[in-house]
Amino acid sequence: MRFHLVPVVVVVQGVLTVAAPAWGQAAGPALIAAPPRPLQTDAPAGGAGLFVGVNRFSDPSGAVSDLRYAVNDAVGLAHLFALELDLIPAKNCTLALSGEPDGERGQAELKALTAAGAQVTGATKSEILDGLFRACDAAAQAVGPAAGQAAGPAGAENAAARAPLVISLSSHGFDDAGTPFVMPSDGRRRRLGVTALPLSIVEDEAGRSRAGHRLLLVDACQERIGGTKAVGAAGTVAAMSPAFAAALAKPTGQVKIASCAAGQVSVEVPSLRHGVFTKAFLDCLRGAAGDRDGDGVISLGDVEPVMEARVKALIADYNQGLPEGRRIEQSPAFYGPLAARRLPLAVPATDVAALIAQLAAQTSPDGYPPVLHDRVAAALQGQADPRLHRAAEQFAAGGDAFTFRAVAEALLTGRKVVTVAADGSGDVRTVAEALAKVADDGRVRVLPGTYREEPLVIDRPVTLEGVGPREEIEIQCATGYPVWLTATGAVVRGLSLTCTAPARLNAEGEPVETFEAIYVTAGRPTIEDCFLRSEFGGGVGVQGAGAEPTVRNCVVEDAGLNGIHIADGAGGFYAGCVVRRAKGIGFAAAGAGTAPTVRNCSAEDGEGNGLVILDGAAGTYEGCVFKRHKGPSIAVAGAGTAPSLKNCSAEDGAHGLYIGGGAAGSYQDCAFTGDALASIFVEGAGTAPTLTNCSVVGGKDTGLLIHDGAAGVFEGCTFKDHQYAGVTLQDAGTRPTLRRCTIAGNGYQAIWVRAGAGATVENCDLSGNVRGPTFLDEGAGSLDITPSAMIPPAPGVFPPAPGGLPPAPPAPFDPPAPPAPPEFLDAPAPPASPEILDPPAPPAPPGGG
Repeated sequence: MRFHLVPVVVVVQGVLTVAAPAWGQAAGPALIAAPPRPLQTDAPAGGAGLFVGVNRFSDPSGAVSDLRYAVNDAVGLAHLFALELDLIPAKNCTLALSGEPDGERGQAELKALTAAGAQVTGATKSEILDGLFRACDAAAQAVGPAAGQAAGPAGAENAAARAPLVISLSSHGFDDAGTPFVMPSDGRRRRLGVTALPLSIVEDEAGRSRAGHRLLLVDACQERIGGTKAVGAAGTVAAMSPAFAAALAKPTGQVKIASCAAGQVSVEVPSLRHGVFTKAFLDCLRGAAGDRDGDGVISLGDVEPVMEARVKALIADYNQGLPEGRRIEQSPAFYGPLAARRLPLAVPATDVAALIAQLAAQTSPDGYPPVLHDRVAAALQGQADPRLHRAAEQFAAGGDAFTFRAVAEALLTGRKVVTVAADGSGDVRTVAEALAKVADDGRVRVLPGTYREEPLVIDRPVTLEGVGPREEIEIQCATGYPVWLTATGAVVRGLSLTCTAPARLNAEGEPVETFEAIYVTAGRPTIEDCFLRSEFGGGVGVQGAGAEPTVRNCVVEDAGLNGIHIADGAGGFYAGCVVRRAKGIGFAAAGAGTAPTVRNCSAEDGEGNGLVILDGAAGTYEGCVFKRHKGPSIAVAGAGTAPSLKNCSAEDGAHGLYIGGGAAGSYQDCAFTGDALASIFVEGAGTAPTLTNCSVVGGKDTGLLIHDGAAGVFEGCTFKDHQYAGVTLQDAGTRPTLRRCTIAGNGYQAIWVRAGAGATVENCDLSGNVRGPTFLDEGAGSLDITPSAMIPPAPGVFPPAPGGLPPAPPAPFDPPAPPAPPEFLDAPAPPASPEILDPPAPPAPPGGG
């Protein structure tokens, strides 16, 4: 990574703590089935659809929060019904949208729909009604395939004769006195009756249409938990009311599928880029649901149980790591006549496609039944490619599972699959050769062995994956980044990546560039299940606006600098990652615009800090654990730096949490234990964090130290069992607010105030401290305590302790100056040639130009 970061250095009470020089979708279970085929070659002329997606709301009261993926839901469903399943002519599709699709796939799908003739409008109440009337007028009784048109398999032709009307609603939903409403972009929460869209109007208009089948998908079941994961949001947003559920259950002659049941909320998840309900429905009709009853057609009845199971699986993944009281429940609800379960949606995949899906589910040659063996052999023998013939011969002779899966995938998709084997048994011996050979959307599969490579640049959508235990598949690089990613759709999975390249130095001998085991500078690639190590650099480096990888279940050990470093406007999603024994920082986020989502990750036994966020960075950090760091476990510094931490914990650090230099942020339901110095250390004018329901227990110093003009709000927090005061306040201008806190069991006072500091203390429990509730040193500012019955003692007087007077308080200490700001040094661009010891220049974005 092209900068060098000087980390936070904190001096407290004469103790010097220095961090080493150094430089934060839920996808659910994987699908194994092949995509189904349309019922017929062209959509029935009478099919029509309205797809509503509302991300942005204009309610001036602020009572309606924006969503992030409702537009993606509407676009994905329209694309599915119109262009994938051919159930609706694109010209009969209306998309009522408020906001833009999030991500390249959603944007491409919307572009394809408009090119095919779909109409796109806004999502005000009048625009949604216009789209509803247009769709219902277009929906008519179809007569089946036109003359000369190819039909589906037996049973599908008659089933396709009834054209569908599909209406999907992705927004917020509310009910008023038992009447359910769907919220348009211009709706007003306090004026539902005149500004929102009654669900009954949608049902009535659909009932008056001439459509043979009417399908209503409602992902507006009260409020959706949107955007980044809102821990605990189940208790703060309205669940679907019984009245809303009863209205949906009312018979109207149409099929209605709601995203959740009564008492539940509907969730949208960043890693899915969809609401969970819509993602499950799309998955089912893109391969997860098959022909369960064997009638040759994939009907709604085939989809229903698979969809329910998939929603529950996605929600289980979403809930991973959350305490019991904060978990979300969501399961779809189906309403409508039993006969509607026969609504035809698609036909199963071809024999070869289904065969590939079965192969993908196997893990060893023993898993292949004889009939499958014969079918694969027959399919391979029918191919013209000599390589496939050779594979067929190996297969007939009892080839390995990897060979069969690679060949089967090539049969289905036409993608090239290149095998790398160090012993020469594969297609090539080096990973570089394989990447040069593989086509876009292809796979490079690396067999066990050690591969010494020059830096590998992946600038297009290909998959690089290990086949076997990752610890047995190692890619080593001594001249730069082992893997450099710049492409959306690129995947690196199941590998050990080791970098031994030394840092590049400037003329003064200072490091200006270090090399991570894997480096991301653009796009949305995926990195999964990798083991990462860099002797002189870090594990994962992510740099620059537009770099938004998904990094899951990776382990970084013994990094020469940082474990995972995200900087300069980068983002991404990081889940289940572990950093051990980093010589720098475990997780680092730096720079304005840098805003990762880091969930259920951990860092331990580091020489520096567990987590550092600075220079205007933000991001969401949930369920993360930081243990045994020589510096502050968590350090947040710099004006404009405002992260959100929820359910995180820090143990046995120098400080549990350091916040300084004008930083802010919110810290909710976090726990700090066993720190050597002040557990929470807040300093500097303009520094004003908000801590809510945090537990700060068992420190070897004070629980909370605020000085040098800092402020902040501390609500519902516990400061307990510290050797000195529970809370220490110092210096003019220092004035926090403590509200409903418990400050108890500490070796000195609950609150100690000195040198011009003050505070507002509201409804706090200050009992049970060895030296009483408060101590105001000479020159202390005002300590405003409510209720008024809690009166502090006179300045300089300790309340007597049991057994006589207590010892004198510890000598006053001078807090340190704020740490020096991080230093970012510009480094020259890497040379173009990968043959010398410097890393290659960044590749051009996919598509050239």
